[in-house]
Amino acid sequence: MANRKASGIPQLKRLRSLSRQRVKANESSLIISGSPNSIFNYQHPSDDDKVLTTDVIMKAKDTGVLQLSEKGLVSAVPVVTFLTKQNEPERGRKVDFDDVESKKWWEEACLTTIDLSYNHITEIPSQLSVVHSLTHLNLQHNSLKALPDQLSYLHNLNELNLNHNHFKQIPMAVYSLPKLKVLSMTNNELVKVDYEIGDVVTLTFLDLSYNKIDSIPISMCQLVSLTCLNLESNLIRELPLELKFLTALEVFKAGKNLVAELPTFEFMSSIHMIDAARNQISSFPCLKMCHRLKELILSHNNIMVITAENIENLSSVSIMDLSNNNLAKLPDELGYLSSLTNLNVSSNSLVELPSTLCKLSNLKVLLVKSNPLDIRQDIINGGTNRVLQYLATKFMERQTSPPVSNTSPYSSEKNTRLPDKYTLRKRRALHLSGYSLTCVPESVLTDAEEAEVQLVDLSNNLLTDIPAEMGKLAKNLQELNLSKNTISSLSENIKPFINLWFLDLSCNRLSRLPEEFSELQHLKEVDLSFNLFTEMPSPLFNCTHIERISFENNKISKFNVKGLSQLTQLAVLNLTNNDLQQIPPEVGNLTQLIDLQLAGNGIRHPRREILETDTRTLLSWLRSRIP
Repeated sequence: MANRKASGIPQLKRLRSLSRQRVKANESSLIISGSPNSIFNYQHPSDDDKVLTTDVIMKAKDTGVLQLSEKGLVSAVPVVTFLTKQNEPERGRKVDFDDVESKKWWEEACLTTIDLSYNHITEIPSQLSVVHSLTHLNLQHNSLKALPDQLSYLHNLNELNLNHNHFKQIPMAVYSLPKLKVLSMTNNELVKVDYEIGDVVTLTFLDLSYNKIDSIPISMCQLVSLTCLNLESNLIRELPLELKFLTALEVFKAGKNLVAELPTFEFMSSIHMIDAARNQISSFPCLKMCHRLKELILSHNNIMVITAENIENLSSVSIMDLSNNNLAKLPDELGYLSSLTNLNVSSNSLVELPSTLCKLSNLKVLLVKSNPLDIRQDIINGGTNRVLQYLATKFMERQTSPPVSNTSPYSSEKNTRLPDKYTLRKRRALHLSGYSLTCVPESVLTDAEEAEVQLVDLSNNLLTDIPAEMGKLAKNLQELNLSKNTISSLSENIKPFINLWFLDLSCNRLSRLPEEFSELQHLKEVDLSFNLFTEMPSPLFNCTHIERISFENNKISKFNVKGLSQLTQLAVLNLTNNDLQQIPPEVGNLTQLIDLQLAGNGIRHPRREILETDTRTLLSWLRSRIP
């Protein structure tokens, strides 16, 4: 008998070794499969117990973690088996689930975690409620619709993960868990949050994102220990004003909802992050006490105004995203938020940037595109450092230039300054932006002519045409900015400027261009955005070296394909926010185009999904439709 036992020991060891090798082989095959669905190997419920190998059980005894993730389970039978076995199991042994007198050895093992994630389980057995030592229960990525009420007896449960299931409401058992700190239910089918949520006062983390919730109960404001609240991607229209009493909150996410107004954050002194992007918010939230706020995301809303008071306490903010709003102006005080590293104000209605932004020594990313800015496009395209250099120049000009007397032709309402000869010679640029000019002083033009200036900025004035006296600068002038004036028509005064390669006429009242415009044969970039053009002006098509044209925010209703085909170097054509209804297939022959911008039109053909492809794909599609 003794010899029989002795000879059986090596055989048992070999069987166990073989079992381990098979388990490892199975795990390897799961990883190699690549596709997330391929790891979900459906099996019959009667086979579920087979995953409860000796290795799994021994590891659970050693670590307190029962790991049954990604086993292809369709039931939680292995958990029940694990909880009712008396001794170290051998596969194939039948278990009497009615044997309630079994030794509770798992209490000695102190089982704290059960992981049943990434299976196909549809029901959780009530027997799970006897594991009073359980602190973590992971049921994410299954097919659950409910939990047994008996789970409320898990008095030590700290974390419950129900992500990616089919719950339509939060299980009632959750509201009776006295130590629950983390509840995750993202990507379910929740349509409401019960009033009882306020009873789980121990919660520190609550994730209800990507559901169908349309309202938040006021009782949620009783979760005074909450540090993270994620309500992203729901159907919420209104947030309770009482959310301001969640004073421990550090992270608040409510993006991709239908919220029109954010509650005040004035009492949330611990808040680190606020993300309310892609809503319908029209006013900047109150952030008075948010001294620790580091990240503020308010993109894709309807915010029109930001005041100095709105941002005066945001000295710790490092990331601010205000893109895709309706902002027309930014406060100078934005330049005093010394912690800013990333600032995104693209796709707004900004006509200028505060020169104080150049003082942001930590700023690494500044995004300003898709605004009607009084800044040359090549500067904007040059990136953050180029824009900051430009703003630094503007800032220094305001700080160092001597004031002008009130007899100057400049507006007396602002502390304006004449450019001196030294500055003109050094920079070879004349900056007279924003002085309410109706003409340019003769003395300034004389000095500019002697300095052979190559750039003139007359933006944001009251000019009605190119001043005739400007002709004396035409020989050397390469860049001319006349944006944001009151020009309704250009005269023959444009003719001498044959060396221009950049011309900005945006934000005026132009509806046509004179024939003399055809003389600008060196023109490479022209900005005609925010005017009154109803068609593409024909003189423009004779400027055959043009590479960039912007017709953004006009009233153009059709393409001039014949004219555009003459511009063989045209790479960028911006027709955003016009009255285009369709794109003729012949546009596909404009193969020189790299960037064709058509957003904000009422184009019915081609379809939206075609329009949203890249320019090369769109042009190819159009060519394929040419008869």
